[in-house]
Amino acid sequence: ADRLLHGHGQSCEDMWRLRYGTFERLPDGIVYPSCQEEVIAVVKAATESSTVLVPFGGGTSVTLGLSCPENETRPIVALDMSKMNRIL
Repeated sequence: ADRLLHGHGQSCEDMWRLRYGTFERLPDGIVYPSCQEEVIAVVKAATESSTVLVPFGGGTSVTLGLSCPENETRPIVALDMSKMNRIL
């Protein structure tokens, strides 16, 4: 369920795909960093392993920014920022 939640926004196209189950690709994983050091570690690990990171804030993307390209061969991980709850 988490992969599905992180694999779409709230555009009309996303709502259609959600209703009819036509998502070609969802994130392969989700990480929930809670501090800057964890974000740095995740980005470093993704760079070293050639993993695509997709930032996830509130999940309201209406520009299809959360859509995972179906032809992407590298692993895709959603970087959920919900635990990053303050501005430093």
